[in-house]
Amino acid sequence: MFWKKKQFWGTLIAIALLAYCVKDIKLSEIKELYQRIDIIYIVPSIFFTFLLLVSKSLRWRLMVSQHKAIKYIRVITLYAAGQILNIVMPALTGQVGRMFLFSKNEDLKKTFVFSTFVLEVLFDSISFIVFLFITSFAFVFPEKYRSLGYIISGATIFLLVVLYLALHHQDNIESFSRRHLRERHPSLYIGIKKFVRSFIQGIKLLRSSQHFIGSLFYSLLAWTSSTVGHLFSVQVFWITIAIRCRGYHNVNKYFGGNDSYYAGKCRHF
Repeated sequence: MFWKKKQFWGTLIAIALLAYCVKDIKLSEIKELYQRIDIIYIVPSIFFTFLLLVSKSLRWRLMVSQHKAIKYIRVITLYAAGQILNIVMPALTGQVGRMFLFSKNEDLKKTFVFSTFVLEVLFDSISFIVFLFITSFAFVFPEKYRSLGYIISGATIFLLVVLYLALHHQDNIESFSRRHLRERHPSLYIGIKKFVRSFIQGIKLLRSSQHFIGSLFYSLLAWTSSTVGHLFSVQVFWITIAIRCRGYHNVNKYFGGNDSYYAGKCRHF
């Protein structure tokens, strides 16, 4: 019978949660909001938001491709469900929920899935640094954000070095734990050995230049999609953002211009 299926009860729960989320929304407020927004920018905003999801999904698919091949549609829907968990659950518990979701649905070890999350953080950090470097030629960043950029760059380099050391010294790590834990704490030794082997299996992508470049490409595509999507989302509500342009300022100084010229050439979105 259909009421005995999990999909039936899952649909009911989803409808109940949706009703709870929209219970305080009034029709008059929706009408007022509709009159304020610019419909033209909604479609590109939705497109780039979806492209962001697709980029991250394909990146994760590439990360696990050496271990398991997952179909495109399946990985996109699975990653979308994981993103919902990440949004709904507080703090970092969403990442834990994603780990259990991916592990259960794709029959992957939790440690392996966790290692792919570490790689996601690594590639997002590298992409963030690349974006900061490129945009620094055009935009003026406040001093506090420059310091944050230096901190993130240092942490990214440290994480990359640690992962590469773990890849190249797996035997030494297992040998060290075997000498010091095998006799005294055999259960702990077995647990550490399983964790190390599963984790290393997940980060083996770093040994392949093709997989590394591919993951970095998807990360940069995701960041670009997110940036452009947010710009279109802002335009939907007719919000103007003034961005100070370093490039115009430098050209203006070179030709002996004044500040009014620099202010007039600042780009507004």
